[in-house]
Amino acid sequence: MKKKLETGDFVVPGDILGVEEEFMPGENAFVEDGFIYSSATGKVQFDDKARRVSVFPTCPLPPKPAKGDSVIGRISYIRGQFAHMDIVFVEGETNREIPAAPEGAIHISQARKNYVKDLTDQFQIGDVVRAKVINPNREPMILSTVGDEYGVVLAKCKLCRTPLTLKGRRLYCEVCDRYENRKFSTMYGMPLP
Repeated sequence: MKKKLETGDFVVPGDILGVEEEFMPGENAFVEDGFIYSSATGKVQFDDKARRVSVFPTCPLPPKPAKGDSVIGRISYIRGQFAHMDIVFVEGETNREIPAAPEGAIHISQARKNYVKDLTDQFQIGDVVRAKVINPNREPMILSTVGDEYGVVLAKCKLCRTPLTLKGRRLYCEVCDRYENRKFSTMYGMPLP
C-alpha cells in the first residue's frame, strides 16, 4: 500500500497528489477525472490553509512561450488566412526544446506591416520562422512576424529543396537559378539556437 504524500516528498509527472474534493491544484499540478496530478519533477507542498497542492521543481522546467517572447518554429501548413507553425524553441531559454511542440498561428494581418494578399507569398511549408508571441493563451498561440527581425530565417527551394540564399532583397536558389518570395527576417541565414 502506498503511503500518503506529505510536504517535501519527491514526485514525478503523473504522480497522484490528492483528490479534487480535498485540494485545488496549484503550481505544476492539474486535475483530471477528480484526481490532482503532478506535471513536474520536484517536491510537493500542501497548503492546508488555502487547500492547495503544488509541486516545486528540483530541475528546470521546459520553456513555455509567454507574451512578447521570440520563438523559432517550422511552418506546418497554410490554410486560408493563417500560417500554422510548430514552435520548437523559445529564444533565450538555454537552447532547450519545447516538448510536444505547441502550435502557433500567424494571421495574414500579422505577417508584415504592409497589406498581404496571399500568405503563400510570405511563407511556405517547411520554412523555419522567427516570430513574436502575441497571445499564448489561445490554441493555437497567436504569433506575429511584423518587424524586420521577424520572418523566415531558413527556407528551401520549392522545386529542388536546396536551401535558398539571400541575394539582394530576395531569396535565390543557385541550383534552379530562380528567385522566391518570402517575408524573411534580417536574421536570415544566421545559425539557429
